[in-house]
Amino acid sequence: MSRIPEETIEHIKEQADIVSIISEYIDLKKAGSNYLGLCPFHNEKTPSFTVSPSKEIFHCFGCGEGGDVISFLMKKEGLSYPETIRFLADKLGIYIENKDMDPDKYKRRKLLMEINNDARLFFYQNLLTNQIPKEYLKKRSIDKKCINHFFLGYADNSWDSLYNYMSQKGYKAEDLLELGLIQKSKKGTYYDTFRNRLIFPIIDIRKNVLAFGGRTLVDDRAKYINSKESQIYHKRKNVYGTNNFHNISKKGSAMLVEGYMDVISLYNRGIDTAIASLGTAITQEQGRLISRYTKDIYIVYDGD
Repeated sequence: MSRIPEETIEHIKEQADIVSIISEYIDLKKAGSNYLGLCPFHNEKTPSFTVSPSKEIFHCFGCGEGGDVISFLMKKEGLSYPETIRFLADKLGIYIENKDMDPDKYKRRKLLMEINNDARLFFYQNLLTNQIPKEYLKKRSIDKKCINHFFLGYADNSWDSLYNYMSQKGYKAEDLLELGLIQKSKKGTYYDTFRNRLIFPIIDIRKNVLAFGGRTLVDDRAKYINSKESQIYHKRKNVYGTNNFHNISKKGSAMLVEGYMDVISLYNRGIDTAIASLGTAITQEQGRLISRYTKDIYIVYDGD
C-alpha cells in the first residue's frame, strides 16, 4: 500500500464531520455545545459518551476511550491507520493519489463499486417486500439483525428487473456485463444473472461491494452462482464476512469456513468471528488479509 501524502490526510480530516460519522454508529443527542450518546465501546445504560464538534474529538467518561474521528473508526471498524484513511476517503469521495493507479482507473473502480452498491440496495429492498426469502430465512431462524449485518438481499424470478432498474438509473449495459450482473442473449437482449436467489454481497474492509453470491431458493442444478471476476473483484484476494473483522481483531482469533451460509449460521448463533474462503482451500492472498487481524485461525471446513 503506497504512502498517503500528509496534505491529503489533513484534507480528509478537515472534510470529515465527526458528529455525522459517529452518528452512523450510535444515536447522538445535542447536549449544550456537544453531543451525548451511549458508548459503543462498553456497556452502559446512562450516556457518558461525548462528542465535541468544535474540538473534533470524542471522549467517554465511563471507559476513558477518546480521540478524533480517525481513532474512532480504527477502533470501531478494526482497521489500521492507512486503511482508516482510505475508508474515510471513500466515504467522502476524496481521491487518494496512488502511484499504481491513475485517476481514470480510480474513477472506473469507483463507478463499478457504485453500481454494485446500487444493485445491493435493489436486492435488499426485494428481500424486505417478498415472502419467498422471508420464509426461507425464517425457517433458518435468521433475523433482521443478521440480514442487516451481512447486507443480505433477494433476486426475484423476473427476467430483467435488475437490468431495467439499473438502466433507469443511467448505468450502461457494458458495465453491468463486466460485473456479471446481467447476461446477453443470442438475440441481443439482456437478462439478469441472479434470479430467484438469496443474495450475499461480498464486501471489502471499506464496505465497498465487490461482487455477489446467490443461492437458489428453488430446485436448480446450480445451487450457488457467483459474480465473475472484474476490475474490482478477484476471488483469491477476498473472503466473505469482512464485516466480522473488527470482532476478529478484538477477540484475537478467526474461524475459517467454506461458504456464505456457514458464516451467517455461526453469526446467528453468537459466533461473530467466522469468515469464508468461498472454497475448500485458502489462498496466500486470503491468508495475508486475515493475518492483518489475527494470527490465530481455526479452519472448520465441511467433512466432504
